[in-house]
Amino acid sequence: MEQENGDLLFVYGLLLEGFENEVSELIRSNTEVVDAGYVFGDMYDAGGYPGLIVSDRNTAHKVFGKVLRITKEVASTLAALDYFECIGPHHEPPYQYQREMIKFHGQSSNMDCWVYLYNWSVEGLVQIPSGDFKSYYEEVYR
Repeated sequence: MEQENGDLLFVYGLLLEGFENEVSELIRSNTEVVDAGYVFGDMYDAGGYPGLIVSDRNTAHKVFGKVLRITKEVASTLAALDYFECIGPHHEPPYQYQREMIKFHGQSSNMDCWVYLYNWSVEGLVQIPSGDFKSYYEEVYR
């Protein structure tokens, strides 16, 4: 079963539960977990936070995370998350991230959802081959 909805967001890094930052309360208040699973791509350490690069040609690597449903104020929640991810008129292009739709492979279903993809060069960045940022962060930064 596949679903497509503009209120779904795949999170794989600092937007996951367990990380505290400027948007943690917004995430807790305005979203609910829909499913856990993965997307195909490569994850890099961009300096204490992850960058996801997706390639249609690379289906060998998985990046793990969760899909959240934005349950309140979808447009303003996405705008606040865009600002947190350094996207929009308050930031200088090219933006470090870009928000795009991606195919998510979940435990209960597959769906299209928003994701923040890394938009800068990954040259010199450390790849996170496990695709699990939470585990990597615990090992490297704590």
